[in-house]
Amino acid sequence: MRIIGKECLKILDLRRISVIVIFTVMYYLLFIHLDTYPHIPTLGGMTETSYVPELVRDVGPSLSRDQWYLLEEKRRTLLAEINEILSSHPALAEAGIDTYDKWKEAYHALFLASETSTLATHVMSLYTQEGPAQRCLSLLSYIDDLNEIYEMGFLFSVPPSEAASIAEEHWSYASPLYKKVIPLFCQRDLSMLPLTISTLLWTDMRHMIILLIICSLILLVPCQIQERLCEVIPLYAATHTGRRIFTKQFAAQLLSCGIVTLVQLLIYVGIYISKGLAVYWNCPAWPAEFNTFWLDITFGTYMAIYLSMMWLFVMGNTVLAYCIGRCSGNYIVGIAISIPIGGIVCFLGRKLLFAPFAFTEYVRVPLWEPLGLLLWLALTGLLLKTVLKRDKRRNL
Repeated sequence: MRIIGKECLKILDLRRISVIVIFTVMYYLLFIHLDTYPHIPTLGGMTETSYVPELVRDVGPSLSRDQWYLLEEKRRTLLAEINEILSSHPALAEAGIDTYDKWKEAYHALFLASETSTLATHVMSLYTQEGPAQRCLSLLSYIDDLNEIYEMGFLFSVPPSEAASIAEEHWSYASPLYKKVIPLFCQRDLSMLPLTISTLLWTDMRHMIILLIICSLILLVPCQIQERLCEVIPLYAATHTGRRIFTKQFAAQLLSCGIVTLVQLLIYVGIYISKGLAVYWNCPAWPAEFNTFWLDITFGTYMAIYLSMMWLFVMGNTVLAYCIGRCSGNYIVGIAISIPIGGIVCFLGRKLLFAPFAFTEYVRVPLWEPLGLLLWLALTGLLLKTVLKRDKRRNL
């Protein structure tokens, strides 16, 4: 254990950690959307990202059809507030825009006409400028979207006796697997989790896997190359006792990379909480716009499983980083090998870990992401076993 501790200190060199910190900060500023929340581009404007947490706190994390009156009560409260704001606005009241329906009609007409008059400015500013009016209008717009889902009648809280016939009617073109399980999904409650929040997590994780893979290579590959350049590896390989250190070296690399990767994921969770998004953790994991999600869990549990899968995938990459460092005679060769291999691993990670457990009507293999992750860990584990077995046998 003492040797593993010293190897960890050697790997967690201040210069490498400094490079990782600087690279992580720059990467966050360039690619991680959570850093700019709630000012992220969405089709629904600011609705889903700015004010829905209030709705979740008031009506709960999920709704069944029997509980729909809670949303209707919230809508009536918001209507009273926005109508009062519109009535007290001199320019809008003079133009006869004193109710939400009239404002909505004027907003769409002026928006489509690209109107730039003073009246258009007043109408648009209520929705685009932060304040009580924007809050009411955004929440009313989102509730109207949920009402459209409610009126469809076949996406949530469907009675078991009707679920099978509804699935056959609306998803007759889907795969056999999808048609088999969609009746169960249709019986679930409506989640108050906006699709924007799920998309934010999925998009960030597609970028996060690249960050974690690059950081693991920065942390691990130079360490092994330095050992080779200092002629420490041939010294270890010369004796039976020395060759046993190779296993401890890899254990130290796995531990060091695990700690750094865990810290980076926890930083993301910390930013997530600081943005006020923890309110969604009690919502069912499927977004409001669709319920085709394999696991009946909360979004907080889903996020924990998701980040754990990310961590395990990077641990598999630790084996490749170890092998690259052992095979590289100098830093230039190490960089030349790391770039293509790292690119392939990033591609695999993005494909494997994008929106796990959610599926479309064309997916034919259930829960394929955990199976793919297990295959990845099995292959990297087999590679590690081969390399370490070779190290134990060779004698210089």
